[in-house]
Amino acid sequence: MKTVAKTIFLLMITTFNLFSQELKKDNRYRIQQEDPYNFYETENISKTDILKAIEYLGMRIFKFDVPGNFESKTITILAREFKDGKEVNSDTIANFSNEYLYWDTGISDPFTDFISGVTIYSNTTENRSELQFELTSFVKRHKIELFKESDDQFYQWRKYHNTNRKVGEEIPLMIFASSWIFPDENFHRFCGIVELNENDRMTKELLDFSPHYIKFIMKVE
Repeated sequence: MKTVAKTIFLLMITTFNLFSQELKKDNRYRIQQEDPYNFYETENISKTDILKAIEYLGMRIFKFDVPGNFESKTITILAREFKDGKEVNSDTIANFSNEYLYWDTGISDPFTDFISGVTIYSNTTENRSELQFELTSFVKRHKIELFKESDDQFYQWRKYHNTNRKVGEEIPLMIFASSWIFPDENFHRFCGIVELNENDRMTKELLDFSPHYIKFIMKVE
């Protein structure tokens, strides 16, 4: 009985001490609250580090502007497949209205506006990639798998930059392209320009070297 009474007494003292701690607002920075022991060393981690870690897991994020005005009604996403420089297939991934509805605070009736941007998420493993296209009020998923001639062959993403984005024209977004072997070499490489541009010599050179790729295109009409 003495042992039980002693145990109860110690529990009561512990409970009293817990509830008698001084109440004080936690004014630490949110980052200190979320990681009090600095396990993740957040102050040393940059946005580039995070993006590289995501890419290491096979994921990439691509963002593009969407041209449009009150005459443009639809957005079309196309995928054109090329082998040895020749187009062998063309798919329409999505075709949908360029308009979307949104509600402003305190107003019951919705407003209409036009989609201003598209975000593409990719999850890639070797020659396969799962894509998710997000455009404000619209989400579309698409899978691609390209042929591998050898275990050493690999595919990489490249994005187009500084493209003339006009209504009614095809706008190149990005490519999923194969590595290649130069004559007298026994290894695969993927080198050249990083930021692609239409009608650019170095972009054309990279596409000429790559034996197999898919080009993703957007058209606003």
